[in-house]
Amino acid sequence: MYVGREPRFYQAIFYNGRRWHVGNEQIFFNRGGNSDNSAQDHSRTGYIFYKKLSKRVYNQGSNPKSEYRPGIIFRLAEFYLLYAEALNEVTPADPNIITYIDRVRSRAGIPLLADIKPGIRGNQAAQREAVRAEMRVELAGEGQRYFDVRRWMIAEAPSGKGAQEGHITAWT
Repeated sequence: MYVGREPRFYQAIFYNGRRWHVGNEQIFFNRGGNSDNSAQDHSRTGYIFYKKLSKRVYNQGSNPKSEYRPGIIFRLAEFYLLYAEALNEVTPADPNIITYIDRVRSRAGIPLLADIKPGIRGNQAAQREAVRAEMRVELAGEGQRYFDVRRWMIAEAPSGKGAQEGHITAWT
């Protein structure tokens, strides 16, 4: 189930049975690490957020044990996607909308939106969904989703359409 997924999945999630980046050791999460479920240093779900971990740290041998990693407040990918979102709301026919989404996708090594969905160019609703999907995947775990959902007013909408279908949230 983990084979052939989008490259950003492998950069963001460490799943049960994956090989650790140093030492090539395969890691399994077995309900807390052992059969009596007493270990507290293993994931119960089988997933660990891998995106912000240093790929040079490994707690064995002569490898580094820790590394200072400053928090990232703003990312260029976030600015590209916010710019594409703003362009789409103001001028949906602007070709830069797809260009800026594709800048994020090309860095991730996935097919460009202009190649796989050429028909969405100029379609405001389709471009809006493309920007939102790209933000959801690219910025996963970075603390932006809450603010995106509030800005789009889709917090309580089960269909994802939000205020367009008359769903009003309690905190708008």
